[in-house]
Amino acid sequence: GARMPSRAIPRERVRRKAATPESIYERVMNAILSHQLPPGTQLVEERLAAVFGVSRTQVRHALARLAHD
Repeated sequence: GARMPSRAIPRERVRRKAATPESIYERVMNAILSHQLPPGTQLVEERLAAVFGVSRTQVRHALARLAHD
């Protein structure tokens, strides 16, 4: 599968409250629906955790919801 493009889910430019599994889910889902993340893209927990500035556990919760949906 393809690797996640570095610009598919832009890093936050402004310091905001920490990302939640819900907000991670929404941003990743929007990137998928807008084709910023092409089919077959690997969503790597470590990379997403770094992009969102959260733990892998929070990313794991968001990915579980994405897998369910």
